[in-house]
Amino acid sequence: MWRRSILVMLLGCAAPAPAGPPSPPEALATPGARVSEADAAPRAEEPPRPVVAALLGPDAAAGPRSEVLVLGTVHLRDAGEGFRREALAPVLASLERFRPTVICVEHLPPRDIAEMDGRGGTFRQVAEMFARGDLRIGRLERKALRCSREEAAARAEALLSRPSSLDAASRRELVAWLVAAYDSPTALLHWSLLPPETRKPDERIPADVARSLDGDLASSNEIATLAIPLARAAGLTRLVSVDSQRDGARLLAEPESALEEAFGHPLKDEGMKAEVYARQRKLFEEGKARDLLPLYRFVNSPGYGAADVVAQWRPWLRMRLASGVDRFRYGNWESRNARIVANLTEVTASARAERVLLVIGVAHKPFVEDGLARLAHVRLASFADLAR
Repeated sequence: MWRRSILVMLLGCAAPAPAGPPSPPEALATPGARVSEADAAPRAEEPPRPVVAALLGPDAAAGPRSEVLVLGTVHLRDAGEGFRREALAPVLASLERFRPTVICVEHLPPRDIAEMDGRGGTFRQVAEMFARGDLRIGRLERKALRCSREEAAARAEALLSRPSSLDAASRRELVAWLVAAYDSPTALLHWSLLPPETRKPDERIPADVARSLDGDLASSNEIATLAIPLARAAGLTRLVSVDSQRDGARLLAEPESALEEAFGHPLKDEGMKAEVYARQRKLFEEGKARDLLPLYRFVNSPGYGAADVVAQWRPWLRMRLASGVDRFRYGNWESRNARIVANLTEVTASARAERVLLVIGVAHKPFVEDGLARLAHVRLASFADLAR
């Protein structure tokens, strides 16, 4: 039970942080923590390291570059009573100005789901936690279609390569292959494009699969409420899943007593008491029925990211636990975000300059943007420029 609660904590790393210009490090300290002499002491100068983006940036900037907009979001599945989709209309209008050519979402890629499930142990445990629905309806679809996941992925790709030829019948076929291949976000996009009267089960789409897709489409999850409406407005035919959860599988292999000590540490709780989180809750409560644009401006500001990084992650680096789980947890968080950046580069490394929108939990935004900023072929876009 404790391990399951830790998985929920891993998923819930999306707490908001303050707006405004970044504060100096001492002003952003974890509440109650003091800067030690070791932290404050001057360090020996290190030789400068070559930075690829700095060396190649001017040449890259002279030509077309892919542009990436990282939209940090609160997890809307937890919106609760009183939330109305209409409150996202100003956010959607701002994002449409970006004119994305690709939309990426915080969802496990199909290959990761299949690999983690196949590895068993904690990897399967994490896959069941974060992709339970994908696994369940994917198995149902493969049974109905009598195919392997690999065959389903190939059949789906063949149909996606001819988007202009998709009528209602072939789109239903595409949905079935996508579900069987574990690409639920893209399947949901095409399910939404079907006329409502055709979203019904048959011999190729079992009743449980149809019910699951209907439920996901009606949910407040940001894939349904942000990514799909934007993809439809832009005429896109797929959503690209870029998340990684290997860090959770590695962490759960640690001794349970060490995990309890780390996740129950008082420093961690102190960080979560930061005033900025009260401000985030206030903005959400004020806007959830009418207009959430002020909330999204706030959680996508540089000051927000700076304070959230410190409040959430400085405590992990200051626990100094004998087990080392504290440092392991933080290192795994960086590993997860590095994998997200690596997945994004499969999109940005294109023969044409792409305009990539990533919709992701807000805690990831500073880490993902930091990784993207190191890439000479990528330029970062700002939500503030769109949400004026």
